[in-house]
Amino acid sequence: MIERIRVHNHLNGTRFSTLEFGFACLAALFIAIALLLQGRWPAGVLACGTAVNCLVVAGFGGVSWIRGDRGRRMRELLRSDARRAVGAEHPRLMMDTLLLAASALIPFALSIAVIVDGVRRRSRI
Repeated sequence: MIERIRVHNHLNGTRFSTLEFGFACLAALFIAIALLLQGRWPAGVLACGTAVNCLVVAGFGGVSWIRGDRGRRMRELLRSDARRAVGAEHPRLMMDTLLLAASALIPFALSIAVIVDGVRRRSRI
């Protein structure tokens, strides 16, 4: 999984991926804090999990960025020849991207499930 994260960061641009997941981490962290302050522990813990997932990706990106790896520029992928070259070099890229996205989004889905469950329980009272 670590290598998939590094490749993802490099191909999407180290700066872009680091900032993207860094902001997602901060957003999830703020949501987690708000939920925990409201005493909504299950949803708060799940939001913390999302923040940690995002922090891992941003952390690997930060290390690469410090080491000088800037990765590709997003606009490079607008050229069809560049996309073909990336596809040939990384044949499992789409599957790896889906795996990374799912691992980051599953905590969000679980948070929604907990919120829906809480709303349903309150409506029965």
